[in-house]
This record gives sequence, C-alpha cells and structure tokens, in this order.
Amino acid sequence: MATDVQHRLVDVGSGGGLPGVVLAILDRRLEVVCVDSVAKKVGFIRQAAGELRLANLTAHHGRAQDFKPSRGFDVVTSRAFASLADFVEATRGLRSDAGVWMAMKGAQPDDEIAALPADVEVFHVEPLRVPGFEVRRCIVWMRLKQE
Repeated sequence: MATDVQHRLVDVGSGGGLPGVVLAILDRRLEVVCVDSVAKKVGFIRQAAGELRLANLTAHHGRAQDFKPSRGFDVVTSRAFASLADFVEATRGLRSDAGVWMAMKGAQPDDEIAALPADVEVFHVEPLRVPGFEVRRCIVWMRLKQE
C-alpha cells in the first residue's frame, strides 16, 4: 500500500472496476478497495492492479453486506448496486464516522431520494455529461444528517 494515502474509498458491486479502478489510476494517494461477489470480476481487478502497478488498489471477493474492513472508508461508492435506500442500508458499516456515500445514477432519482432513511440526507446531486451519448446521468452525494 502506498504510504502517502490520504483518503480511503470502497467501490461496492464494482463489477469490472468502474469507477474504482479509474479512481485508483487518477489519484494514487487514494486507497481504493473494490468489492464484488463475482470471483472472475475480482480476479480482473486484481490483475489490473498488478499490471498497472497500482499499490493503492485492492479487491475483495464477497458481498458488500458481509465485508468487514478494519476501519471505515471516507467514501462509499457504487455505479449500479441497488436503490439508494438499499445501497445506504447495505453499506452503513463500511463508512468512517464522517464518511459519505457517492452513488452513480441515471436521471436524478427523485423517488429514490424521497425513500432514503430519515437519518440520511442528500447534500449534492452532480449532473454528468457522457460525451457522445444523449443520456442523463448524475452522482448523488449523501451523508448522515448532522445532529
């Protein structure tokens, strides 16, 4: 692991490593753990980490709900894991005390936002443009409500 790690991110339901592998490439000070229940996908991420010499990238084979890291993550992310409410509930134990959730979605999911648990708030919805495609995408940023 890189010794100058500044933040930790876990990508649940990572599949082939999106967005986790890309984020590990973009910032080698970011410790990235990709979690997926499909061994073949985890194997690909491990091989990518080795081939690209990404000491900041690791992969865990298993379900996000069963993953028990030694300490929490600053960011818990997912590209297509579940509804926002299911994503938050399945990954509560992965966050550090000040950690946030970052969920990649299609069009702004107002119904899913309304269905979030009472202690979770959306603090930013970031629209995304996908070059060459006329589709709507966004990133929904969530955190526990401040007392």
